[in-house]
Amino acid sequence: MTESQLNLVEALGRGSRRTAILTALGVAIVLASLGYSSHTLRVLQTRITAKQAELRTCERQLEDKKQELQRYQEQCDAMTATLDTLGMRLALGDTSGAEKVLSVELSGKADRSVKHAVAPRVYFQVRTTQQIKGTEAVRKALTEAGYSVPRPEVIAAIPHRTAEVRYFRKAEEKEARAIQGIVASHGTPNCQLQYVSGYEGSKLIRPRHYELWLGRNG
Repeated sequence: MTESQLNLVEALGRGSRRTAILTALGVAIVLASLGYSSHTLRVLQTRITAKQAELRTCERQLEDKKQELQRYQEQCDAMTATLDTLGMRLALGDTSGAEKVLSVELSGKADRSVKHAVAPRVYFQVRTTQQIKGTEAVRKALTEAGYSVPRPEVIAAIPHRTAEVRYFRKAEEKEARAIQGIVASHGTPNCQLQYVSGYEGSKLIRPRHYELWLGRNG
């Protein structure tokens, strides 16, 4: 083989090595990019899930405020009616009748205070829509026991397998255990009780707020 042919073969060899190195670098860059994209996607998904949970909390809080506003409106209407009656009695010179109206109003304040106290509410969290039908009996039992029970929410990312009653204030543990007992007696005997810290003075969680999370086997 002549010298020129040898030089040509050597040059081709160097070119092949450069091509192989560049190809390997390209593959490494693509793989690194894919790994970064996968990590970024997971981070974004986590943030989206957190924001969705925050949105549900805000929606619940809004509903609570609407009900509270309705109660205040009812109280204002009742006070207005009482004042109108008092004014009419006094205009007619019927002081005795006015005193009776006022006495009835004052004696009824304690009853109204109890009536308008914050009602306990149990939110159901399920993994699938198929689980909703299976909660009808326990939801009915809770309602009959005096609890407010909104329609269950479907959250596919429930991490645990069994049922769990969550409460957010230590002073409400006794009531949470009562809920756990009702749940356990209606087809979920392994229901657990879980205190969630960090909400003792929170305005995001109303008093007597409870959650029942039903996992895969709940």
